[in-house]
Amino acid sequence: MLTRNRLVLLIIPPLTVLGLLFVLPLFTSGGNNELFCGDTANAQENPCLAAEGTVSAQQVLLMQATIDNLNYQIGLKDAAATITSMESQMQAVLASGSAPEATPAPYVPVADLLTDYSPSTGPEDAAVTLIEFSDYLCPYCARHHAETHDYLLLHYEGLLRYVYRDYPIIGGNATALISVAAHCMDDQGLYFQFASRVWANQISESKIDLDRTALASLAAELGADTAVFDTCFTEGAAIDYINQDYQAGQALGINGTPTFFVEGQRFVGAQPLSAFLDLIDAELVKKGITPPARD
Repeated sequence: MLTRNRLVLLIIPPLTVLGLLFVLPLFTSGGNNELFCGDTANAQENPCLAAEGTVSAQQVLLMQATIDNLNYQIGLKDAAATITSMESQMQAVLASGSAPEATPAPYVPVADLLTDYSPSTGPEDAAVTLIEFSDYLCPYCARHHAETHDYLLLHYEGLLRYVYRDYPIIGGNATALISVAAHCMDDQGLYFQFASRVWANQISESKIDLDRTALASLAAELGADTAVFDTCFTEGAAIDYINQDYQAGQALGINGTPTFFVEGQRFVGAQPLSAFLDLIDAELVKKGITPPARD
């Protein structure tokens, strides 16, 4: 029986007013490649820019502090502590006049990121494997699925394996209920049809709450065997999968969603399509494969 005490209780502390004042300016890039530095056309008024051809201490620090911790994301754990730490680091760099070298996120072997229960599409022996840790109630995850996900699957057909793992840190138990339904739909071969509807609802002007009744209705609309779906949902076996994914994400130090691993390389946030194309193309070239021509 799916009971409350079987769910992982994931409570994200709210950002303080001070935190919001510090964090919001970092989102001015709107998903482009300016690394949260705003208007790069006016160097004299932009503290992120140094002399031409150099990288300022501020820019390096922002890159390090935001890539894994913010990156289009305000649903963070210990957000106030993170912000205070970032402010302290910024002051230290400004005082020293020099920037620390950026430390790249460690590579994670693809085999360590895969499970035998995660929904996936594409050949198991595809040249490139992309694993997404995501939350169904995360708006930036929804944006990725609306703007980038489907294009990647079509563009790299036969070359890309796409794997989904649950990381319910935004919606908590509300997300976990959707995740259970998603695994039940995966059992019937309808996961991606179901997930597409969930993502579309997240950004719809007529968005509805995906409670137990709405999830069952959606399953029926997609042609699922409703009796099998209800049994699967009620038994709640998928909660074990969701908990395993959550624990894996914690062990990997994932602080926000969406977080991707492209051939084991960490890639954070609802990045623009071009950024995904560049990264996947580079992985294909490493393996001696000519990337598909871009539109």
